[in-house]
Amino acid sequence: MNHFKPPFYLSHPTIQTMAGSLRLRALGCNSLDKITKLEIIEPIKGIKLQVAISATDTCRGPVAILLHGWEGSINSAYVVTTARFLVANGWHVVRINFRDHGETHHLNPGLFYASRLDEVYYAIVKCCQKWPAQPVILCGFSLGGNFALRAALRLSCEQPPGTKLIHVLAVSPLIDPEKTTRAVDQTGFVRSYFLRKWRNSLMKKQKAYPELYDFSDVLKMTRIETITSVLLKRYSPFKDIKDYFETYTLTGSRLAPINLPTTILTARDDPIIPVKDIQDLATGPSLRKIILSYGGHNGFIQGFIKGAWYFNYLKQLAHIQKGVEKPI
Repeated sequence: MNHFKPPFYLSHPTIQTMAGSLRLRALGCNSLDKITKLEIIEPIKGIKLQVAISATDTCRGPVAILLHGWEGSINSAYVVTTARFLVANGWHVVRINFRDHGETHHLNPGLFYASRLDEVYYAIVKCCQKWPAQPVILCGFSLGGNFALRAALRLSCEQPPGTKLIHVLAVSPLIDPEKTTRAVDQTGFVRSYFLRKWRNSLMKKQKAYPELYDFSDVLKMTRIETITSVLLKRYSPFKDIKDYFETYTLTGSRLAPINLPTTILTARDDPIIPVKDIQDLATGPSLRKIILSYGGHNGFIQGFIKGAWYFNYLKQLAHIQKGVEKPI
């Protein structure tokens, strides 16, 4: 099962990485549209996040909660194609937009930071509680994978009522933000992609709250690390970028306390998440690492028709966990 070799024309890590987010994969007849409802929830008083709920009366399978990556959204190709696949197999699917992602910049005056675990965590709990009798699988991609792992850590210590989270899957999760930020800045096509997305996001935020933000100088900067440092100094309580990165660094033994069944999926050829970051993680009996030779970052594309390798792995997780009755 844990073997993935894409066709030769999709084997290069750059192609895998680009294909994962390629809009073309999400085009065509979208079976999600007719059954999806957008809702605004308040995971924490005064904080608003947008969720997309795709469910029908005929769905009898588990619930999947999907977390996109940085500057992605509920409409990112890797999120939409995963949701389509799961809905077609009888699942309920919930997609959560992080603050300032998608078209949500107007919902909260404060900026998005990867340190904002509380609002994402309580959004996950609220979504679980919509189906208290249904088994739930949480799946996060890239930075969403980092959020998913931090949620798994927290859920290993807490037992929110009305939840039945049975597994967490982190796809290409960010482990060391300092290393990854520098890798992005050193990888031309990745840096260009994120700069374009982030600039568009900052312009939307400035338009929504012109009295709070002026990013005119920031929009001219060309390195992710530099922009991050400037924004933190100007708008955040963090003393510097290292202080900020520490809030979501997961290196060493930080994930060892996880006692909720959790899987990390990564690729040796990931251009921005060093495989050593995953290999060096100290893990407990509940945390499994799957390291594939191919896949790039957030890719694992078997073919444009076949979809991603982890689609069927998600199905397998639900099958393995079938009959689990004890909530977290």
